[in-house]
Amino acid sequence: MTPKELIAQTRLLDSTELPKHLVDTFAFNPTEPLGETSNDLNVDFRIEVVEELLHDFSKKDLTLIRELYKQELACERLIWRHDNIYQLSYYLFELGQIEDCFLIYEAKYQIKHMDIATMMDREMLTVGHNIDKVILFVAQKFKDNPELEEKYKGIIEQLIDLKENLDCDSEEYKKFIKDYYFGHDNQETANTNEQSVQTFLNQISTTSESKKPQWKFW
Repeated sequence: MTPKELIAQTRLLDSTELPKHLVDTFAFNPTEPLGETSNDLNVDFRIEVVEELLHDFSKKDLTLIRELYKQELACERLIWRHDNIYQLSYYLFELGQIEDCFLIYEAKYQIKHMDIATMMDREMLTVGHNIDKVILFVAQKFKDNPELEEKYKGIIEQLIDLKENLDCDSEEYKKFIKDYYFGHDNQETANTNEQSVQTFLNQISTTSESKKPQWKFW
């Protein structure tokens, strides 16, 4: 199966869950013995799927994107590879489903891997929404489901800290992150945003080798 075929099949589904035979094509699949020295046999295919989505993703891809995200988290927990987690976070940010703040919080704050913790932008937690709206949403979710509060302990504190100590204006961030992913294919746009992109590049470093285009440091 090719990435295009996988994406096409998932778009035909009327479900919030993917069938196992489709998930198995990209699921985290570690080699033996299990541990940090394992390899993920499906990581290259996941990279190809995530890249295929870049110029054509919408809410009809949410089920696939969320499942890809969960497989990336599983990979990160065991072997500390996160080739696609940042790009998938961008997709979730752009699609703006407020409930996805929990997935992003898990990646940045609960995996406890320094690379993700320091490199993922805190603004991603808002999933493109007003911070107060996200705080109210999470608080209500916790009120309705105390077990959820235990699972994502600390998220409200992080959101409040972001509100009180903004790293940048929310609209500026939306423009920056979109320019980052799409500016590289348009030299004029890339030049326009050269300074902001270079500043960002200086703050991070490549964490692992992959088949991503060389300009992609994530």
